[in-house]
Amino acid sequence: MVIFSHDIAEKLGVRSFRRILLAESADSMNLSLSGAAEAFGQHESLTTRLRHILEMYADGPAVLFELVQNAEDAGASNVTFLLDKTHYGTSSLLSPEMGDWQGPALYCFNDSIFSPQDLYAISRIGQESKLEKPFAIGRFGLGFNCVYHFTDIPAFVSGENIVMFDPHACNLPGISPTHPGLGLNLRAEKSLEQFPDQFSPFLHFGCDLQRPFPGTLFRFALRSANAASRSQIKKEVYAPSDVLSLFSSFSEVVSATLLFLRNLDGLSKDQFLQKLSKSIDRNVPWRSQKLLVSEQNPAATPINSVEIGQKLGGSEENLDESFPNTADILQKLQASTRSTLDFDGRAFCFLPLPISTGGFGPWTSLIRKFYQFVSESGLCVLYTKARGGQWISTKQAIFPDHNFDKAWELLEALSNAGLPVVSIPKEIVNRFMEICPSLHFLTPQLLRTLLIRRSREFTDRNAMILTLEYCLLDLRSPVISKNFYGLPLIPLSSGAFAKLDKRGLSEQIYVTRADGYSLLKDSIPHQLVDCEISDHLYHKLCALAESKDFNISFLTCQLLENILMRVIPAEWHYAKQVLWVPGNQGHPSVEWVTSVELSEIVL
Repeated sequence: MVIFSHDIAEKLGVRSFRRILLAESADSMNLSLSGAAEAFGQHESLTTRLRHILEMYADGPAVLFELVQNAEDAGASNVTFLLDKTHYGTSSLLSPEMGDWQGPALYCFNDSIFSPQDLYAISRIGQESKLEKPFAIGRFGLGFNCVYHFTDIPAFVSGENIVMFDPHACNLPGISPTHPGLGLNLRAEKSLEQFPDQFSPFLHFGCDLQRPFPGTLFRFALRSANAASRSQIKKEVYAPSDVLSLFSSFSEVVSATLLFLRNLDGLSKDQFLQKLSKSIDRNVPWRSQKLLVSEQNPAATPINSVEIGQKLGGSEENLDESFPNTADILQKLQASTRSTLDFDGRAFCFLPLPISTGGFGPWTSLIRKFYQFVSESGLCVLYTKARGGQWISTKQAIFPDHNFDKAWELLEALSNAGLPVVSIPKEIVNRFMEICPSLHFLTPQLLRTLLIRRSREFTDRNAMILTLEYCLLDLRSPVISKNFYGLPLIPLSSGAFAKLDKRGLSEQIYVTRADGYSLLKDSIPHQLVDCEISDHLYHKLCALAESKDFNISFLTCQLLENILMRVIPAEWHYAKQVLWVPGNQGHPSVEWVTSVELSEIVL
């Protein structure tokens, strides 16, 4: 018996038993030309094209987002990601080169099955199939190729099909640069039984490779150091720790990801606006729906839970179960496009691109009409915690100022004081401000006006001091005094709050710290600004005192002399000799008198 090497056998035209088995089950194999003819023409290396795509689409949560979008377009009801750190056997593989791809892998499972059109689309590197479906957000366009950030051999099982891609055309047997992949059919049991180690990594999520799999399972074997050294797509190793970091970053934005999945409610945006515009009843009934998003780990611990209180159009009897929550749709519409001309951010209308863009989403016109309708119709779709919590219309609402670094704390304080500040995100506030600028948007000037016109009952001292901090946010030099007269929020040492008045109209209030404060805090606490306020707020009050327009001023030596005359017993005035009983009958203590004599008062 004469034994030839694989190289000599191929040159002699002898086909291996492995290739014979694959040929029986493969959907497409290499068709070689022979004789004097040879393939010739312009072309671009597939690995070069993929490398350029990875330069356009950065690694990060957007890669997982692309897989979620693809599953959503296919009608999947759930998507699961799994990191498998197992090193599988290498004894029975399709080729020795596949041994580098039997280690740790990232899996993505969804419960939809590839259609023939999907199989064709995923084999195309461009987006020609998506041109026919302009509102499909994922469906295997350029963005799917982001998976080459962490693998050179993407593979999947779906229905009766097992597909493996090999852009280098050097890992799988019987393929070529013109057909850089392998498609097998589960009914061809011989090839699966012949190479058990090759296919054992697919035995997850109920896939047994014995019958058609009722879903789609992607396996992205991570690029090892050995594979990275030979890769023409990306030279970087992708370790399990990198996948865990990817999961962590994705978990931070996964709730926002849900906002872009249009099939969740089973109702298009156009249908929603048409139904809503026909609604007459302003007291819209409600129902509740809970969405739970979880990252699968050994403890199966959920990392995000979003509970949505829904208020819908129409009467209770006519409630359509597929009719989505108004506030929820509002957020979806807001998040799915950025349509202002000066927009600078990330585009989410198809794939979340890692580049700045001024692009328009497909819903620009509808969004504007929707916001205008919500504003003008009087629908109670905004929630405020004021007066025990209630749903109000846009014209009744005060929209929060998210430019203030303590916006949510201020919202809580003002709501508890009875002001109808609504709890909505910054993006929606900005959209209302752009489309409906006549609504009430919180500003320091607006808040001062509301507090000066009507007194409010705040829950605690800290809430009032925070409110004062916001009211003085636009204080500039020179001070426009008339904008601040009547503000009832000056914190005093006594624990009370004084009104900021025009100088001479009410009792004077003094700003001082250190020795001056110590001397007077027990004698005139109702005229001293609380020294425990923040430095930032203290300097704001000093600016008011410097203007000399208000009933608030600095404590000067002359003022201190006048005040001391009021706080010592009347019989001491102008007396050459006095009877002093420290601490009794209104007489000052020894410590107080000592501090007056010895302290250098800094005013």
